[in-house]
Amino acid sequence: MAKDSKKAKRYARAIFELASENNDFTNWSEKLNLICDSSNNNDFKLILDSSKIPPDAKYKLIEEVFGSNLDKLQLNFLKVLSKNQSFLLIDEISKQFQYELDNQSNFVKVLLTSPYKIDDHMRTKIEDVIKDISGGKPQIEEQIDSTLIGGIVIKIGDTVIDGSIKNKLKQLKRELV
Repeated sequence: MAKDSKKAKRYARAIFELASENNDFTNWSEKLNLICDSSNNNDFKLILDSSKIPPDAKYKLIEEVFGSNLDKLQLNFLKVLSKNQSFLLIDEISKQFQYELDNQSNFVKVLLTSPYKIDDHMRTKIEDVIKDISGGKPQIEEQIDSTLIGGIVIKIGDTVIDGSIKNKLKQLKRELV
């Protein structure tokens, strides 16, 4: 799986550089999302990844499914993926492309979990703290988890800041036992 992840990163980096040459990030991002949505059918991905299907048949299928929505470069990218039996990586390639785009834009993905909906004032305070910590522009995704009882959990990349009452009770239990 690590090999596939590296392969996906290389593909994502290549299309990121192509998008960079033409300042075409939005178009590539939208088209990658379209490709991922359109190829949710696992059988479709397996056909385009198969070594048993002739390349011309795969290219024809790509043209039929995506021809009216993608430009020539994007279609050629899909053909290269199918030729190299890498079409199954399209979801990971899309994620890696978005990661590259976020890094370039200095965005920081944040998962904010709380037992209730955070109001705008609290959200602004949290964004300011995250800006100070990370130096980037936070993109906050909120998640409601009623089992937290109170407090919040903030996940920035691999870092987790757990200020929930549930966590504090667990810590207290460990100390008492």
